[in-house]
Amino acid sequence: MGDVGSGTVIADKYRLDEHIGQGGMATVWRATHLSLGSSVAVKLLDVSGAKAARLRERFEREAKLAANIKHRNIVDILDFGLHDENHPYMVMELLAGESLGDRLAGETAITDAELFDIAAQVLSGLAAAHDAGIVHRDVKPDNVFLVRDADGVYPKLLDFGISRNVTPGKNDTRVTSTGVLVGTPLYMS
Repeated sequence: MGDVGSGTVIADKYRLDEHIGQGGMATVWRATHLSLGSSVAVKLLDVSGAKAARLRERFEREAKLAANIKHRNIVDILDFGLHDENHPYMVMELLAGESLGDRLAGETAITDAELFDIAAQVLSGLAAAHDAGIVHRDVKPDNVFLVRDADGVYPKLLDFGISRNVTPGKNDTRVTSTGVLVGTPLYMS
């Protein structure tokens, strides 16, 4: 997506302001909702080639599944659509803080009490996901974001890209091939 940069307007609603993250297949931007003037995070999928359709389908599933979980410890998905008719985007709440991975790699050691509190809240978010019939499948420190606000620090679970809806009777199209390893091996059970 070489045509996307700071100042690009997505869906006549979101102006990309600053590149804030990069993954294997997507970029994340701090953006402004033009009508409301509020700051949001916009995740843009950047794929092409033979696997593009499958990855777009997975990206849409991520948005739909995560949007249906309403919990303080799950990132809020606000919008989803297509930019330039071919590149999906997802709009999320803009979070202030750092990932648990960055916090653990930092110079200041995390205390046992902090870690237990974070773990309990992440488990509460996972319980809400499981109650909705969704299995995350990629829980790791980089997918836990420690939000800082006026009340302190609390975790939000991110990246439902390889999650699976296991609700009986739900038509959840399988986008992971049988025998294919998905997720982060060091964090798999």
